[in-house]
Amino acid sequence: MQCPDIFIGRIASGDTVMKSGERRDQLAKQQCVIAFEMEGAGIWDGVPCVIIKGICDYIDSHKNKKWQPFAAATAASVMKAILGRYAPTDV
Repeated sequence: MQCPDIFIGRIASGDTVMKSGERRDQLAKQQCVIAFEMEGAGIWDGVPCVIIKGICDYIDSHKNKKWQPFAAATAASVMKAILGRYAPTDV
């Protein structure tokens, strides 16, 4: 049975590929973050937003393509649930 988890917390965003699990863990502890990502890096400077990630690997040297569709569907479901909490407007 597949049971996705939803984690809420600080996510570090940057423009550098992280290949070291040891360095990842060190930075996570220092910065109190639960994850790292690259795709959303810098977007907040241009557009205030919420970034919702579907995660299927735990470091760039350990990719898992098999789980990418499941991770994407999970993120889309979370986004749909969040958007469902707001009334549409014609602004």
